[in-house]
Amino acid sequence: MAFLFFYLLLGLLQGSLEWLPVSSQGQILLIGLFYSEFNTELLLRIAFFLHFGTMMVVLIKFRSDWMDVVDYKNDEFTKLREFLVLTTIGTAVTGIPIRILLFDLFESSNFAFMSMIILGLALIATGGFLYLNDKNIGENAFHNLSRRQMILVGMFQGFAIIPGVSRSAVTVSILLFLKIRPHSAFKGSFLISVPAVLGSIGLEILDAFVNDENLFLDINLVGMLFAIITAFVVGYFTIQILLSVARNYKFSKITISMGIIVLIVAMIGF
Repeated sequence: MAFLFFYLLLGLLQGSLEWLPVSSQGQILLIGLFYSEFNTELLLRIAFFLHFGTMMVVLIKFRSDWMDVVDYKNDEFTKLREFLVLTTIGTAVTGIPIRILLFDLFESSNFAFMSMIILGLALIATGGFLYLNDKNIGENAFHNLSRRQMILVGMFQGFAIIPGVSRSAVTVSILLFLKIRPHSAFKGSFLISVPAVLGSIGLEILDAFVNDENLFLDINLVGMLFAIITAFVVGYFTIQILLSVARNYKFSKITISMGIIVLIVAMIGF
């Protein structure tokens, strides 16, 4: 029962934090590292699958946009399709090499310590990124970006595979830096998360197949299912709240403070 509660807690964190400039994956990793039953590799696999729940929220919440994207007779949404394709390519350019390097580190006995250091520094960097963009508000829509800018946004999204780096914070920040208005920046960030999540899950499946490994090894399937459902339900109710009010709050100081706390905990704990 305690195991099930822990999975539900992870689903709650995913649904609550995915839309905020705070790394949901980072928080899942941080909390899980305090439980001896969950090693870092297992926690990252759980975090990947939890994104499936919030991905479904984006598909349902913006279903009209996705219908227009797949309707190739609708020339009005050619720019949106281009945005999704080019950002996905950019994500692969940075995300795949980083993923390979990170998974190579799993064999190190000090990886738990290293991951917490990465987590703390990444949270501080995310907070600094947000702080620099607090007053850099534009008026353009994300489909006004040039092709190079779209690829750049995707490349920044690729860095979110690092534990502690918030995908939402990184992508929203770079879009704001490129003079995209806040509401459009959030929406654009949500939309490009779908191919990124599908790509991450695909890489997990491919990696397991190549190495002849059980993808669900040590994962409680019932707990995982409940966690995904929890992430979906919570995420569905929180995404609209964020679209309405998040631009009125500054998360930069909160994120930097969390990063400092993580570094302190890592130094003391190890």
